[in-house]
Amino acid sequence: MFIWKAIMRGHPDSPYKGGKFELSIHFPPKYPFNPPKVAFGTKIFHPNIGRNDGSIHIDILKDNWTPALTIPKVLLSIYAILRDPLLDKTLEENIANMYKTDRSQYEKDARNWTKKYAMDPPYGTILKELEDLKNSHCSAGSVGGDMFHWEVAIWDLQDSPYAGGVFQVDIHFPLQYPFKPPKVVFRTKIFHPNIDGNGSIGLDILQDRWNPNLTISKVLLKICSLLKNPNPDAPLVLEIACMYNTDLEKYVTTAQRWTKKYAMD
Repeated sequence: MFIWKAIMRGHPDSPYKGGKFELSIHFPPKYPFNPPKVAFGTKIFHPNIGRNDGSIHIDILKDNWTPALTIPKVLLSIYAILRDPLLDKTLEENIANMYKTDRSQYEKDARNWTKKYAMDPPYGTILKELEDLKNSHCSAGSVGGDMFHWEVAIWDLQDSPYAGGVFQVDIHFPLQYPFKPPKVVFRTKIFHPNIDGNGSIGLDILQDRWNPNLTISKVLLKICSLLKNPNPDAPLVLEIACMYNTDLEKYVTTAQRWTKKYAMD
């Protein structure tokens, strides 16, 4: 009971976003009258945290400790310095100087350390897939540096009612990726029997027919194929499927109108 382990996620407004950091908490025999010893077990690039031993330089763990403090309050204070380092009392002077004089380089190095030491195992797989998409039929990028959240633009839709449109798609990767499928949602409104008003996509490989050998590139190709060749036998929007089956000309005209309204500049 005198040694705890804690997991802290990187602050979303910091270069540690997306990271998962392990901390150790050692309680002295005279706790709570003496402070616990808290250290990062995961390597982190930060002016208040020792890059070699993970020790944390904040006053409430030293001179300003009081028995009224609790471990949740301590962890909240540590979480806060991930976003706002304390530059008046630093542990790593070189990192502190970089923060003061070259903030962009500090954030780049901190992000690289986070990627290397604190990212979940799927990170490498997702990064490679993003790089492989650079010369494909669409464009993609992470949102706010979060590799588990992509924004994709699909435009290669010739020979369909969606030609000329650019459709924004959100992709959220689970921590179990590629063993569990990503969540893919259209953010641009589209008139299609297999895509509903919330942007959900009726595609079997995103549900029960997913397998770990699939990649996002293959998923996007399947989505493009679905846009060009709807599946009215398994619709998400029954009314549009009926129109597709009974009045194809009206379906095409309506889909083109929606494309012009919502997917073109």
